[in-house]
Amino acid sequence: MSLFSVAGKNVLITGSSRGIGHMIAKAFVQGGANVILTSRDPKACEEAANELMDIVENQSNRVYHVASNVSSREGCKTLAQFTKVVFDNRLDVLVNNAGTSWGEDPGYDLDARESGKMNWGWDKVFDLNVKGIFYLSRECVPMLQRCEADSKDPVMDPGRIINIGSVAGLMPQDAPTHSYDTSKAAVHHLTRKLSADLARRGVTVNAIAPGS
Repeated sequence: MSLFSVAGKNVLITGSSRGIGHMIAKAFVQGGANVILTSRDPKACEEAANELMDIVENQSNRVYHVASNVSSREGCKTLAQFTKVVFDNRLDVLVNNAGTSWGEDPGYDLDARESGKMNWGWDKVFDLNVKGIFYLSRECVPMLQRCEADSKDPVMDPGRIINIGSVAGLMPQDAPTHSYDTSKAAVHHLTRKLSADLARRGVTVNAIAPGS
C-alpha cells in the first residue's frame, strides 16, 4: 500500500454510486483518501458510502456522499460548492466519471428522424458526457490549482483531473450509439485542451479509456 498510498488526499468522483465510478472510489478509500461519492440517486449514494465506510473503520480517512446532477451548469456549481465546504477549499483529485449512453437507428431512410427523439438523445449525452466535464472541472479549478498561471516555481504535487473516456471514442462500436461514441471522442480531445490550459496552474489532466 505504500507504493499506491493516497493517504490524506481529497478526491471527488462523479457517478460513483455504482460501476466503474464505485470501483475507483473503493480503490481511493483503500489507499487512504478522503472521498466524496456522488450521483443523481440519493439512496444509491448513501448505500455506496455505507459500504465504503466499513473500509475506513480502522483508518483516519473519511467518506462523504451527496446527490448531484452534473449535466447542468447549476448542478456543477452546487456540487463544487459542497466539495469546497467539505474539503475546506482543497481538492487533490477530480474524477469525471459520470456518463450516459443513447442508441437509436440513425434514420437514414426513416421518418423517425423527424420525431425529435434523436435530438433529445444527443442533448442528453453531450450535456452529461462532455459539457458536464467542462463545467465541473472549471468550477473545481480554484480548489485544484497549485500555483498562479504566471508562476515559475516548480509544482511537486499537482492537482489532478481524470476524465473517463472510452475505447468507443477511439474506435466506433458495432451499435447505433452515434452520440455516445462521438461524445467520448470529444472527452478525449477536451482532455488535451484542458491539459494544455491547466498545466500552467499546476493541474494535470488525463483520460482513461475503458473497454474491450
